[in-house]
Amino acid sequence: MMEKIAKQVASSSASLVVRRISVLATTAVSTAVIARMLDTEDYGQLQASLAVWAIALTTCEFGFGPVLSREFTAQAERRPALLRAGRDLQGLLGLLGLLGFVGAGVVVGVHSTQGQIYLALAPSVAFAAYSGGRSYFLAVFETQRLVRIDVTVALVQCAAVVAVAVTTNSPVLIALTTGVAMAVNTAWVGIAAQRRLGAVRADRATYRTLTRQVLPLGLSSVISRIYLSIDLVLLGWLALDSETAYYAGAVKIVAFLNTLTGLVVSAALPGLSALRDDPEAMLKLAGRLMSWVSVTVLPCFVITAVFARTACQVLLGDKFEDAAPLVVILVAAGIVAAASQVFGALLTAVDVVKPMLFQNLVGVIINVAGNLVLIPRYGAYASAGFTLLTELIVCGGSLLTLSRRFPVGASLLVTARPLVAVAVAGLTGALLVDQPWAGIPASLLVLAVMFRLLHCWPAELVPQRFRRPSVEPAVLAASEQPRS
Repeated sequence: MMEKIAKQVASSSASLVVRRISVLATTAVSTAVIARMLDTEDYGQLQASLAVWAIALTTCEFGFGPVLSREFTAQAERRPALLRAGRDLQGLLGLLGLLGFVGAGVVVGVHSTQGQIYLALAPSVAFAAYSGGRSYFLAVFETQRLVRIDVTVALVQCAAVVAVAVTTNSPVLIALTTGVAMAVNTAWVGIAAQRRLGAVRADRATYRTLTRQVLPLGLSSVISRIYLSIDLVLLGWLALDSETAYYAGAVKIVAFLNTLTGLVVSAALPGLSALRDDPEAMLKLAGRLMSWVSVTVLPCFVITAVFARTACQVLLGDKFEDAAPLVVILVAAGIVAAASQVFGALLTAVDVVKPMLFQNLVGVIINVAGNLVLIPRYGAYASAGFTLLTELIVCGGSLLTLSRRFPVGASLLVTARPLVAVAVAGLTGALLVDQPWAGIPASLLVLAVMFRLLHCWPAELVPQRFRRPSVEPAVLAASEQPRS
């Protein structure tokens, strides 16, 4: 069973990675245009407002995504009722979020740029009601449909954002376009899932049970989002606009990479949940997750850190060169966060959520307090440093909680060889950092050679047509029978 689930997870993850690469490509194009079209003040205000929007969206999602993925897997016969209950509960949160954004826009000032951005983003928050549809398609491993929807919306969004940025230079209209695209994407996926499962009313017991299940995870996810995004909000209040813009640009680059880990983990959560009664098999799947992240996400992080200045110039423009050191610090935080996501998925699969809530709360308190004290003196570097510290606290807490319940050492050992390969590739790039046109291809070549020599690439990630033919177990067993 574990092998079947591992193959399903690998296939689902591969589809989602293809989807994410496509979305990242369009996002990179729109980000490059926006960063060049807006001045640093408008860019900083836009990104700070989008950080608040991200916190609001996470509050509306409130842990329903992973809980519904887990329950869709465990209770296949109750999927329609679960989807309906999730839609109604998240719809209520979305309505509250909409009212909150409208209120924030009025308080900040309807004639100010930031106030108008809040008002432009407000309607999109209400579409959180349809977020559960994504969990359904992930749970049944039908990720290709998600890929088609997401890529279609991303292409249209990219074209629209670029057109708005070039013709108007308006951060308000850019925010409006971004919000509309997110709303369309969420509603499209949610309605598709609803049509698949049909319209079914959920009883009160389903609402109560689902609320009880999401509450600790929801609080944990909101707190996690706060410590990931609050620094950008605080920078907008306490630092120069240029500091905010540089940090926002660095965050945007690293966020591209962070989402890759999130996609792999999201695809794996239903599989981990299905194996929750078999700890040995679950840990083996977790080990494979760590291996997949080590050979896909980790090299991207390291090469980005080595060529941070080039990344800033290409994605954001020459005026963002000073963001390069911030990218390096945030990449380190992103690598730690990648491990945290895998550990968090394991804890979520076995319904161990309260420790995550506590460690995230400790992290956000340290993050907010540190930023308030040190931003006036050290600016964006204080925010980047406390982001790294917070990720270390959260990752260490998750690993400690897991180690008390499961022997996780073997799952971590699988990353040893990929770490060596990535380190050698990173060193190669560092030697050629002043010639990125040669250093980046050389790093990738060395990485491929090291992966080959150390046999790092997992078999599950090799396309079927490139795999070596293997002897079926039944045939092998028959061949080993003694002959008379």
